[in-house]
Amino acid sequence: MEHMEKSLKQFVSKVLVPRITDDAKKFRILNEADLQYRAAYHLDRRYVSQYNDVYLVNQPYSWIGHGRGVKIAKPDIMIVDRREGPFSAFELKCYLEDADKKVPTICDNVWEDIKQLQRFKQRYREKSECAFAIVLVDIPDESAHRVLVKELNRDKDPWMAHYLRVAVINLFCDENFRQRRGYKQWAEEWLDRRAQTT
Repeated sequence: MEHMEKSLKQFVSKVLVPRITDDAKKFRILNEADLQYRAAYHLDRRYVSQYNDVYLVNQPYSWIGHGRGVKIAKPDIMIVDRREGPFSAFELKCYLEDADKKVPTICDNVWEDIKQLQRFKQRYREKSECAFAIVLVDIPDESAHRVLVKELNRDKDPWMAHYLRVAVINLFCDENFRQRRGYKQWAEEWLDRRAQTT
């Protein structure tokens, strides 16, 4: 189990995040449903398939506690070991329209969704050692980008330390705020696609 969790952390940073970025640049991701589908696709094809006893569940329900105090944990994706049970979960958020004007709202929404990962940790604390939040945005404003990254990469509560991994993927730039190659062409085509659907 420990080996799988270490390899999952590496998979997310080295494979999943770059592939989601590439999917978005190729217009395979236009909204949150697309993001969830593509993340599940890559996890299933390139991570889960490497292990005989591991599988993926989309939008699972997990009950925590009993009676009136029961809570529901409903992450977007859960990774499960058939023998040991669930050991990791994902929350996925997508903001490709006017994201630079919505940074406080984005932060609030992401923190609200991260509560699902906290509940997942409470439910499977003996087995789970990591969970992930992946946030896909288009923010050409450097200060807004830095505010978002700083806010979402702090340990807001003690349970997050060494457990929660947050990846902010900005289609405009990389993590060092260097503009991505081909961004201008992507942005122009994105505006054309939006105009056709509104």
